Formats: sequence, C-alpha cells, structure tokens
Amino acid sequence: MITLKDINHTLKPNKYYLCLCVTSLSLCTSSIFAEQQTLATLSFKATEDSGTAEQGYKTNQVSNIGPWQGRKLQDLPYSIQVYSQDLIKNVQANSSTDEIYRMNPLMQLHTPQYANDQPMVFLRGFRVATSFRDGLLGDQFGHGTTIEDTEKVEFFNGLSGFLYGPANVGGLTNFISKRSTIEPLNEITLGSTGGKNWYIGGDFSGKFDEENKFGYRLNALKQDGETQIKNQNIDKKFISLALDWQPTDQLSLQIDAMYRDFNIDGKSADWDFSGKNVQRISAKSLRNDMSWSQDWTNSEYKTERYGAHLNWQANDQLTLRMNYLESQSDRATQLGVNRVNADGTYNQTIPRIYANGMNRRTSQQFDKRTSTYLDYQFNTASIVHKLTFGYQTANTTQKRFKKDAKEIIYENLNISSPNYFPKPEGEMLDRGDYKSSADTKTESWLVGDDVTFNDQWSALIGGAYVKIKNKLKETEQSAFTPNLSIIYKPQDNITTYATYIESLENGGIAPDTSGSHVVINAGQQFDPIKSKQIELGLKYDFNDQLALNTAIFKIDKALEYSQNIDDTHAIYVQNGRQIHQGIEFTATGKLTDRVSIVGGYTYLDPKIKQQKNKPELEGKRPPIVAKEMFKVYAEYDLPQIENLSVNAGVTYTGKSFTDKENTDVLPAYTLFNIGARYQTQLKDVPVTLRANLNNAFNKHYWANDINLGEPRTLLFSSSFKF
Repeated sequence: MITLKDINHTLKPNKYYLCLCVTSLSLCTSSIFAEQQTLATLSFKATEDSGTAEQGYKTNQVSNIGPWQGRKLQDLPYSIQVYSQDLIKNVQANSSTDEIYRMNPLMQLHTPQYANDQPMVFLRGFRVATSFRDGLLGDQFGHGTTIEDTEKVEFFNGLSGFLYGPANVGGLTNFISKRSTIEPLNEITLGSTGGKNWYIGGDFSGKFDEENKFGYRLNALKQDGETQIKNQNIDKKFISLALDWQPTDQLSLQIDAMYRDFNIDGKSADWDFSGKNVQRISAKSLRNDMSWSQDWTNSEYKTERYGAHLNWQANDQLTLRMNYLESQSDRATQLGVNRVNADGTYNQTIPRIYANGMNRRTSQQFDKRTSTYLDYQFNTASIVHKLTFGYQTANTTQKRFKKDAKEIIYENLNISSPNYFPKPEGEMLDRGDYKSSADTKTESWLVGDDVTFNDQWSALIGGAYVKIKNKLKETEQSAFTPNLSIIYKPQDNITTYATYIESLENGGIAPDTSGSHVVINAGQQFDPIKSKQIELGLKYDFNDQLALNTAIFKIDKALEYSQNIDDTHAIYVQNGRQIHQGIEFTATGKLTDRVSIVGGYTYLDPKIKQQKNKPELEGKRPPIVAKEMFKVYAEYDLPQIENLSVNAGVTYTGKSFTDKENTDVLPAYTLFNIGARYQTQLKDVPVTLRANLNNAFNKHYWANDINLGEPRTLLFSSSFKF
C-alpha cells in the first residue's frame, strides 16, 4: 500500500490537477472551466526489499548481527551474504541445505547433508559444521539443520566471537525462521530430490484475529524413496510451528517448535587410500550413481528444537531483546569404509552390527542458548550513540555409550562395481555406561557502541569478556575479545570499512573418524582457542539493482587436526598455528531488466605457520582447502514466453590436498547446472513449475578426501498456492 502526502500544486487555467489513490496512481483531470479531459491511467507495484526473484534476489535487509541492531546490510562492516526465500525455492533447496551451500562462491562444500546429516563446509579455509538459528547456535555439530522452515539464510564470513560468543573462526550460517504473514498463505509443494526420492511439503500461515496481533506459521514435509544413487534411500519426516503475538506496537513475543526424523539407508561408503603402495583412484573409474556401501546399513537422526524471542521497545531510547533456543539430537550412525588394496581390490568395513531390537544410539546431544540485549540510544552533541549491553550463555552436553557392537569386514572385493551381501546377524551386548563425553558452558558479557559521527563516518566499537568452562576436565578459560570497525561512506551507495576482531572459541572435539581412520580419542574436548582477524571491505550498490562487495582479510588461528597413528587409527591433536589470508568478491542483483545474477570469486592463501611436532609441515596448505573458487548462477526471463525463466550455473573449485604433507592431490573440478521455472494458473490457483539439472554433464569428481561427488541429478517440483 502506498501513501503519498504533502503534495502541493498550483492551479492555473487550462491546467490539470492530480488525484492520488491509495492502491494505484491515477491521473484524473478537471478543467477550471467547463472543458474536461481524461489522461491515461498509470499504475505501479510497490515491493519490499526482500530478495525476490523480480529484484534479482538482492536485499539490503538483514537480521540482528549479534548485539548490533538496525543497520542495513550495506552499512555493516562485515562480509555477509543473504540468500532469500525466493532463491531457496528456485534452486530447490527447500528440503536440503546442499543446493544453497553449493552456489555460495565464498563457501566450499565439504560434506553434503545427506551423507551424515551434518553438512560441513569451509569458510575462509576453516571447517564449519555448526549452524545458527535466529542468531543462536542451534547445534554444535550441525546435526538436524533444517531449511524447510527457513525464511532466509545469512552467511557470515570470518571471526564472530564478539558478536555471537564462542563460534567458528571461519564464519557461520544463520538460518532465519519463517514467521506468520498478514495475508493468508497456503502452499503445497510436490517434488523429487532426484531418482525416486519424492516429497510433499506444506507451508501455511496467517493471523488468528482481525487485528493481526496473533499469527501462526506451520511447515511440514514427508520425503521417501530411492535417491539418484541406486540402493540408497532417504526417509524424512519434518514439522514445525511458529506462533507470533504482538499485543502492542512496542511489544512482540515469538515462540516456535520443530521435530525432525531423518533416515538414510545405503549411504555411500567412505574411501580410504592410505594403505602402503596405494594411489588414489581417478573418480572416473568409479560408478557415481550407485551406493558403494550395503543397502541395509542405516543411519538415523532425530532432532527437536524449541525457541522463544521477546522484543520490547520501552520508549524511543530504550529497547530490550531476549532470545532462547533449546535443541536435542539423537544419532544412530553406521558408516561403511572401503579401504583400497595395492592389488586394486578393496576391503569393506561395516561397523556396529547390532541385534534386532537393540538400542542403536551412538550419541545424544543437548544444547541450550540464551541472549539478552539492552539498547540505549542517546546523543552527545551532534554524535549519535546506540549503546548495547549484552549477556550470552551456551550449554552443550554430549553423551555416548562406552561400547559399540562389532564390525564386519568383506575382503578382496572387485572394484569394478559395488558388491552387496545379506545382512549378518548382530549380537546382544552390554554397551556399558551412557555418560557425558563433552560438557561445556560458555558465558559472554559484552558492551558495544554504534556511533554515527555524520553522514559519512561511523564506527562499531565493542568488547566482550568471554568465559568457557569444561565441566568434564574441570578447567576454565577466559579472555577479552574486542571488535573495532570504522565505516566511511563517500557516497550513499558506497561503503568502505576496516574491522579488527578477536574471538575465543571452544576447542575442537575429536571426531569418531578421520577419513577412514578410527580416532582413538573420539569425543575428547580440547582447550579453548583464541584467534584474531583484520578485514578491509568495500560495498557498492549499483543503481539500486546490483550489490557488489569485496573484502580482503587475514586470520591467525590455532591448528587442530587428526594425525594418523597406523593404517587404521588416528589421534586428534591441537598444536601449532595457521594463517589464512585472501580476497573475496560477490555480485547479487539485476544485470539487466531480464537477467539476474548471484555469484562471486574467492582467492585464498592458507598456510601452516607453526608446527612443533613436524616443522617440515610449516608452509604447507591445510588439507581439503581449495585456493580458488568461482561460482555464478544466472537467470533470464524470456521475452517470447511470459512467466518463463531459464537459469544456468557454473561452479569451479580449485585443487586441494588430502594430507598435511600436500602429496595426495584432489583435482580441481567444474560443474554445470541448467534449469527453468514457469508460473501459470490452474483454475485460479497459482502454480509454479521448477526443474533443475545439476551436474548436467555428469562430471565424476572427488568432493573431498573420502567422498565421490554427486552424479547428474534432476530435481523438479510443482507448487500450488490457494
């Protein structure tokens, strides 16, 4: 709705005056004399800055960035990308994070979500497995990350310790939940994620009352069937509910809940080339459209999540913000490993062969997060201040059984194609105590000042006192982590900035496996790590249609890694320092009225700076980290056929190494995607048809050190609004 006010006109003989309507702009004329004439009707449509397809997915809206509230994306001194709901839908990432992760030019996808229900990526060369939900850490290990109830995804690159408390040094992904809409929304989507893996999802929203004070948002999805990889089946059930209440213009309360059950049978096995005289096999020689594990292997992940948010604007100067998030994840994992032999055969190991009816749970995790911010706005002479006091807490507990069932090994298998065997009988056993393997509590007290000196100069100045307590080791570590950002705007559409930030993060937790090796200290949590970063950036909004952003950065972080002990075992250690520096560039928006683009380029120079155990590793590149990435996704609205858009994408990931010595090379690869979207009406019901063909040329490649890349995959869906 458009409201135009304070329009003054001077009336003269034989001139016309304008009549302004609320919903459209009409020119109606009346002569001062008897003569009358009617002008043509003009109309326009007002759209919000929400990253729609019509806007080329460009948005300047961003959620609260930690304690900072109210700044536009253009004026924040950090490298942040926002992927909107329209983009999520149109690349068909509405049932998995993988598609949206693959297209981010600043993000290297390491492990897809279907592999272990734990999507892992590299941001600025550092592994990131955690995900945030509405500004709070949702799960320390990333399990149960959901996009079905996500309105948009915000990618934050680099250190964020002052902003969010202890977090990944490379960056974070923040999933912003869908909230109730004023206009009723009822949308059903039917689709396929590839092969015979079908899903049906629903998105329903509206208000309960005529005053629009009490609203709801309900999302649900059921997915089942064989994927594009034969002998692999994914079964998922998901439901979430969000309730919004705004009794006054100054007070709002939001609560939400989610349940998710994810099952995968026949997950493709991990590959191991660490044996003596064994070289990595070319990905071209392995079938990428079949599961290389047994179809009876199963992993299950159950997740519950509950959240609440309160925002109270007491007056024009004082605002209170409070957030709470609680989650619980149960895992039962069974991951096969194929160890290649020197003679070209392979041995397959399947762990945890349990008897029917036995509790298969591998681990269980509990997370509780809170944040409270008090904002106070005031002036000192002509300088505007927005002072924020904050308190953040986080509690994470992970429990594991002491014992697992025995494994089974199939030896000397032919590598020309997968080998399948009937499921063996498991054994009953006493699994020992079910006890905590990790138990940490973090607290962060912070104060920040958003200072505006004039139209060109501003600053974000803050610091946090962070404390991390390891309850199992009965140790405690604390540090002061500052944030200093200087922002200069030579023009309204140009922002330059310099940011220095430090971060204290939880020490790593030793994983179950490292590649194909069993980690002997799995579950051990290490001491906290302090890191620092400096970043220089430039943001340019070209004609309010195309956002061009670039940043150069340098990060200094402690080194954590898995070190092989023998052919089958490894140990996780914390030792040394690593330096990552580089430059990144992104472009989002409209190139022309009919062409939209989302893409960018990353150049990274990561090196091990210090390694006391093995000095010869100094100067080497950390494993799995590519130096270059280039990704672009483009859409074109065809002028010949109304409501039809075609799209294409290209993804280039440079070569990397699987080992610390930089001897085992993962070749660079380039993938091409194509797709189309068509909007129509079916008996007054809006319908959107989407089709995307990923890896169109069926490129065989290694996605990381242990997993083959996905084969050619056709995704398609039909969405109906009523």
